[in-house]
Amino acid sequence: MKERIAVIVQRWTPEVVGGSERNAMRIARYLEPAFKCELLTTTASDAESWRNELPSGVEIYEGMLVRRFPVIGERGSYWRKLHAQMTGAFREFEAGDSLADAAAAIYSEWSVAAQLEWLRAQGPYSPELADFLYRNRNEYRAFIYVTYLYAPTYFGMETTPPSRNLLAPTLHNEPVAYLPIFGAMVRRARALIFHSDAEGALAQRLWGACDHLTLPVGIDQTPALSGPLPSGIRAPYLLYSGRLDAGKGLPGLIDACNPLKGTVQLVLTGEGPMHIQAADWLRNCGFVSDELRRQLMAQALAFIMPSVMESFSIASLEAMAQGTPLIALRASAVLREHVERSGGGLLLDDWSELGDAVHRLLAAPDWCNQLGARGRKYVADQFDDQRAADLLVGSVRQWTRPLKG
Repeated sequence: MKERIAVIVQRWTPEVVGGSERNAMRIARYLEPAFKCELLTTTASDAESWRNELPSGVEIYEGMLVRRFPVIGERGSYWRKLHAQMTGAFREFEAGDSLADAAAAIYSEWSVAAQLEWLRAQGPYSPELADFLYRNRNEYRAFIYVTYLYAPTYFGMETTPPSRNLLAPTLHNEPVAYLPIFGAMVRRARALIFHSDAEGALAQRLWGACDHLTLPVGIDQTPALSGPLPSGIRAPYLLYSGRLDAGKGLPGLIDACNPLKGTVQLVLTGEGPMHIQAADWLRNCGFVSDELRRQLMAQALAFIMPSVMESFSIASLEAMAQGTPLIALRASAVLREHVERSGGGLLLDDWSELGDAVHRLLAAPDWCNQLGARGRKYVADQFDDQRAADLLVGSVRQWTRPLKG
């Protein structure tokens, strides 16, 4: 009989477009041939409120057992007040100060109790999930927690054996990553799972050296179907796919594309709290099928990722797999790593350079195609599902011991 492995993530439904949630299911799928995997999550689906929207209990999704546990409270004005107090203090520091130095000064005034209050209020807080993990701590060979930031990971790792805790932090350089409670939490992990060298280097600066695996997550390389573009979308266009959230850098991207509205469209796919003002040059398609997303990626002039806080950026690599150049900001260590290693895109120092990049791509179609071909090769060479699955299964077996025998 296969040993059980629990993969814990703050929310999961097939419709969620977030990278951490998709990554949790992908990790479970990688391990499923060797182990009996279960996805443990909450009844929340909206990352803004974390309200209970899904039924608690067990369901089977495409053969995968998913357990959902109810959430206590919603993320609202109380958390936003705490969060503003915490992160607002960073604006008082000079631009030349390092984030680490600012965090050390600011967080020295935050007690552990205050940090935990912020974490519970941020949510999704599910004591029932933590209680299930505690009661079943001897029933799973490994507990794999996906993303460091949310309550299910922190309170779950408190209840499960450190020798069987694995953490995929999906880490990026943000103020809350420096909270002392997260440094203490990481010490309860047997090993960490990173998805890029840049993420691993940041984790080592924050938390010190530890056993780890840099897992080259497999990327969907299914060729896009050919066909006409959806109504209202015209070539040439730039494409962004992902969460529609100001934290992803979308306001800066939209402002930068406005002067180019006679040259290219900006097309967005995904869902999130950010309101997008419709315009002829700006098309928000919302949630789209995998087939349509691949088609939009394949026919775009370039895929553009405005976020500087990426731990891996699956969407960017999916676009590169379709032979589409990537445009990103140099300030993102992860995206810079992808572009420099592949030769499949362009890096901008700031948004003032976007117009020049677009005109260069339009003026040189052959060069644009060369960039796309390099990106496609990079993804094909580096991000194969079977290679990733073999690495992960081998590492879990190395890091953890069988429950019996």
